[in-house]
Amino acid sequence: MVGFEEMREELLDGIKELLKRKQYTALRELLCDLAPADIASLFEDLDEDSIPLLFRLLPKEPAAEVFVELDPDAQEMLIRGFSNTELKEVLDELYLDDAVDIVEEMPANVVKRILKHADPETAFRMRSDCSWAIRSRMWSGLFDIPVAAASSAATGRFTVTQKRRPVCLTAYRGYVTQ
Repeated sequence: MVGFEEMREELLDGIKELLKRKQYTALRELLCDLAPADIASLFEDLDEDSIPLLFRLLPKEPAAEVFVELDPDAQEMLIRGFSNTELKEVLDELYLDDAVDIVEEMPANVVKRILKHADPETAFRMRSDCSWAIRSRMWSGLFDIPVAAASSAATGRFTVTQKRRPVCLTAYRGYVTQ
């Protein structure tokens, strides 16, 4: 039995040839026969211009599975190129934990767009499932608030400054003793 790695170069050459000849139906059939992780692996070796086209050829569910397997840079590149409808379709197909993992890797402006196009319940759950550091980055990106956190080791306080008025958040410390 021939494995994916043995066929990899042949697949890449076939994809490039089909792209050159604009044989999109054949490309779709070829990609649909592969596992999502294998498709993502192939995308790494293709030029950036062909990845969005190939991604759009995939049916919705396999496309979401491939999206999860892509590295964060490729995910960000695709998100920036997606129409709002395409972004919503991909988000609707993702499991919540996969969506949270993706959000944690993205810059604030991309997170803002993701949360804007996710359904309200999913967006709420994504915000609540993210770590505190990611949530602060998301919220600062969502509301365009310049965040200046000044910490004091003695008080354990963090000050978050907004354009109009300061907001103070208090972080409490806990100590474990014998």
